This record gives sequence, structure tokens and C-alpha cells, in this order.
Amino acid sequence: MACFQLKHGLFVAFIVLIFVFQPHGTAATARKQLDGATAAVGQDPKPIWHRQFSIDFNETTKLLWWRWSTEGSMLYDALQQVEVVHRANGKGDRYCLSIHPRSDAPCTHLVVSGQRYLIFPELGECCKCCSSAGGCGILDPDWLDAAEYTGQTTMQGRTADSWTIRGLQPNNYYATADVPVGIPLELDQLPNDYITFHPDTLKLGPVSPKDVIVPEGCAEKCPLTSVCTILQAKASLQAALGWRGQGRGAKPSSSRAELSGGAAAVV
Repeated sequence: MACFQLKHGLFVAFIVLIFVFQPHGTAATARKQLDGATAAVGQDPKPIWHRQFSIDFNETTKLLWWRWSTEGSMLYDALQQVEVVHRANGKGDRYCLSIHPRSDAPCTHLVVSGQRYLIFPELGECCKCCSSAGGCGILDPDWLDAAEYTGQTTMQGRTADSWTIRGLQPNNYYATADVPVGIPLELDQLPNDYITFHPDTLKLGPVSPKDVIVPEGCAEKCPLTSVCTILQAKASLQAALGWRGQGRGAKPSSSRAELSGGAAAVV
């Protein structure tokens, strides 16, 4: 058993290091990928990140020769400080992957009361990952404030405005430029995570309390070999140094959901 745990830990550490240390490129490289983008005319439009909304998405994650694609949904409420990201297959998310690297089971990130929980509903598992003090709060509602406008393009048959913002990596964000303005269309978290939002599923409004319930019996800690252990150690060190974080995705960086699961990763 000890040998298996050691092998599992080494495998997870290898995967996490690849996620963290892949070359991220530059914002200039990111801008070159805006096919058909046009120069802004007059004052550049500012991106809109709604304070309370839900939306469905498709996410594709690439890691060396591995590639995962999954459907998911995001529920976000900056006023209540809650965030929920469901993935039909959690393997493409580094948090979920670090706990179940061989499973295709659904995985949910739930952020409520300053704590991030990882939930595997089909496996009947839940654990407390980390706190907002360690960078695990909701995505900062102002994470797009420092975004640089990069022009217009056509995406999903719609005229889209585009912006680039640097976080843990360059992030290209696209939203509708036509009416209604500001519907999320795409989020490209270079170099390995791409989210396509389904604009017709956008719903504005608060997240329901029934969607942010922590399952009974949720473990106080996630497995030692998970990404959460690193984040908890980081929070402890920051506390010892007298520094208090303001939540994952704090400006100017975005977290990977996180929407993406990695601070904009977002989502």
C-alpha cells in the first residue's frame, strides 16, 4: 500500500509540475491568434464580467500528448461570494485530476464561506481543498479590469470583442459586441486550456442557496497527494509572514476556473 501511495504521489506531482511550468508564451503571441481581428475605432470597449450569472460551457484541456474535452457549467455570484463549476469529466482540471488521475468521473468546485470544496458526486466523495486566504476564493469580479483590448473578430457567428490579460498565463477573452453586449463567448487560457461558452444558456441573477450546499460528511482535508496540499502550505506560509490573500484570481492575475481550477486558472 505504501508503495502504491508513493507511485500515485509521484505521478500526480509530475502532472502538476507540467501544468504549472509549461511555457506560457507572450501576450504578443496571444494577439497573433486573433484571426481577422480589426483595429479598435475610438474608445476601446471595456469587458463586462457579470456579478451574478450562470452559463454552460465546453472545455478542452491539453497536456503533452493527452487531450480532454468536457461539458460543464458555471454559477457565479460575486455579491454572495459563491462560485460553482461543474465538469462532466474532471480529468482535465488539475485539482480534480490530482485526486482521481485515472477516473472520468464528474467533478465540482464549490466555493462558499471562503472555502473551496471538491466534490465527486458519482463517487460519493467530497473534501475541503483550501481557503480564500490561500488564493482559493471566487474569481475576482474585477479580474478583467486590466485587460488590453485587441479588436473585433467573428466567433460563433457573432461579432465579438476581444481582450488579452496576463494571469498565470496569457488569457484571451471574447464576448459579444452586438446586442446584447457582453455575453461570454470564449476564454483561451494559453497554452493548454480553451473554454467555449454557450451564449444561449446565459442566465443573469443570483445563485440559489440549494446550489451551494456542502455535502454531509465532507472531509476536512483533501488527499495529501492533491494540489490542495500545496495551496494549504502556501496559505500557512503567508499567514506566518502576516500576509492575507484576497481570493483566487486577484488582480492582475486570473484563475484557471478555476473556471477554469487554477487562478482565471478563471474557471
